[in-house]
Amino acid sequence: MATSKKIKAPAKPVSKKVCPKTTCKPAAVSTRAVRPIATRAPAKVAAKQAVPVIVQAPVVSPIKSVPFTVRAEPNSQIFIAGDFNKWDAAANQLADSTGTGVFSTVLPLLPGSYEYKFVINGTWCVDPDCSEWVQNNLGTLNSVCKV
Repeated sequence: MATSKKIKAPAKPVSKKVCPKTTCKPAAVSTRAVRPIATRAPAKVAAKQAVPVIVQAPVVSPIKSVPFTVRAEPNSQIFIAGDFNKWDAAANQLADSTGTGVFSTVLPLLPGSYEYKFVINGTWCVDPDCSEWVQNNLGTLNSVCKV
């Protein structure tokens, strides 16, 4: 009995022809295998977890009412200037409500440290009742208020 061998036909070369009826595009490369596992996992985990309820505490304003007082001659013009008002010598005027020469005002300030001076009849003065002073870039002193 004769054995017959199957002979394979030579492989046809692959042609790079464009399809005549449609516009063929190369198959899109899947990025699924390239994506890190971490980008897919949280979505699955998050869907199974309960959403936490966030309860906010009542908002308490950190702004404090800070009184400033200085003694001067009655009928004086007194202002306060400092970090809190960009050193504007006419922004915040103190009043002598009793006519006794005790001038005062109350400023709303956030917590922090502020340098300031009184402007009494045009003359810049430190607060004589303030125990903390710092030297400024003009070579004089500024009073310091800590809120």
